[in-house]
Amino acid sequence: MSESDIDRLVAELNALDDPDRREAAPPGDELDIVAGDTSRLIGWLRSVVQRHGSDLLLVSHAAAAARVDKRIVPIGDDLLTGDEIERAVLPALPPHARALYARDGIADASFAVTGIGRFRVNLHRERGRAAATIRALPRV
Repeated sequence: MSESDIDRLVAELNALDDPDRREAAPPGDELDIVAGDTSRLIGWLRSVVQRHGSDLLLVSHAAAAARVDKRIVPIGDDLLTGDEIERAVLPALPPHARALYARDGIADASFAVTGIGRFRVNLHRERGRAAATIRALPRV
């Protein structure tokens, strides 16, 4: 993951934190996902939360990483492919977001994982490959 990739992801995430740009999640946008076909994603999310991280970053040709105290920290050794990222993230998206991703190559959604927390996900394609940024949302 290059420094410019990280800077771009940070800018996108910071824009989501801007209250003027924050959008309300449509009804039904949150779901409670169950381990199984999302077990790899859940493992990464658990690792991010345990490290008190803010984001999970999944980029092709890089290991899964967490943003912890403004630093990027690898949370795995395996370099990911775009297909692996899609297989991990797509099952966590609600149907309308999966359809948007299939049509436009980008989708935003939120979801909850019982016992771990709530998350906002952006799944997109960069340089022709899947990438995802998943932000841990504060508990309310």
